[in-house]
Amino acid sequence: SSGINAEWPLRPGEKKHYESKKMFNIHPKGVIPLANCHIEKWDDTGKPGFKITHASFKTVTQTDGPVGNLVMAARSADERDNWIKILQECSKITWNNAQLGAAQIKQLEENTNRINKEKTEYIEKLNKEAEALKHETGKKEELEKLSKKLEEERAAMENVANQFKEEKEMTAQELLDAMEAMKKLDEERTNLDTASKELEQNLKRVGEEKAKQEDLVKKEQAEKEKLAATSNELKSHLMTVEEESKKLVAEKQKTEQ
Repeated sequence: SSGINAEWPLRPGEKKHYESKKMFNIHPKGVIPLANCHIEKWDDTGKPGFKITHASFKTVTQTDGPVGNLVMAARSADERDNWIKILQECSKITWNNAQLGAAQIKQLEENTNRINKEKTEYIEKLNKEAEALKHETGKKEELEKLSKKLEEERAAMENVANQFKEEKEMTAQELLDAMEAMKKLDEERTNLDTASKELEQNLKRVGEEKAKQEDLVKKEQAEKEKLAATSNELKSHLMTVEEESKKLVAEKQKTEQ
């Protein structure tokens, strides 16, 4: 477009919904989808800015067809770069990812329980086989091999269990980080909402002051026009007096002659 409007892309109603319901609105009036979006620098407007491209964006005059772009400008290049960094980080925080993390934790727990159960059953089976071999003459060497195999299997099982435990802890930490990031985003939305209201109030005051100045200019213009009219009347009257004086002087000269 030919110009840029200084607007904050927020909907205060979403914040009120969260504060009252203690949950996010899954059917909001307006959102910017960050998952699977493409964010890049965009300075074609003449100001430092960035462009967000997403499959759900459409042009203003279209309801379907080619994908549209959302172009936003910043006050400075540093602010633009900071916005791009934050949006790219937030694009990783989606409801699907949160659900996937929870499902992975559940799957890890189920796998751990299954492995522990299989481990116990396998050890019991090997112990039974070992006991049977103890009673067989001439099979001491096989018993030692079986014991060694049992120890190796036990170590392998413990290693797998430890890996599942580490993955579970890592997934849980990632979910905590995601929740913290969402909390910070909500705080930033609140601050932006406050700044937007203050900006509206300032614009309103500027408009009122502009109207007052326009009224003063109109009054001054009217006074100038009035003074000009009065000045013209005085000049006309002065010319009339001068003409009368000239006539009187001429008549006086004729009388004296």
